[in-house]
Amino acid sequence: MAPDNLAILVYSTAPNELVAEKIAKSLVKSNLAACINIIPQMTSIYRWEEKIERASECALLIKTTTNHYPAIEKSITEQHPYDCPAIITLPVSNGYPPFLQWIKNETQLDASDSTKS
Repeated sequence: MAPDNLAILVYSTAPNELVAEKIAKSLVKSNLAACINIIPQMTSIYRWEEKIERASECALLIKTTTNHYPAIEKSITEQHPYDCPAIITLPVSNGYPPFLQWIKNETQLDASDSTKS
């Protein structure tokens, strides 16, 4: 288990920009993510159910902290149309200190709202 409140990058994909924006707005509005970059129109080649598939997707780069990952995973899986959405975390081993602090500041949950985490 990762230490609490360290900056991480969560990578996910969505089938289109509409789904990507819905997920992104939800995560930022709930303070689970500081910022999400949506990279539109990438092509994914993958094996699914014994067939090689090709699909257009969007990538989501989610800046957050380790303590929010469980809630982010839950939120994405609840909103995502895929049976098995791509959701992985990448540790942030270093970065511009004011930016890393901004991520922590922006992902502070309101202590009075325990339903967000």
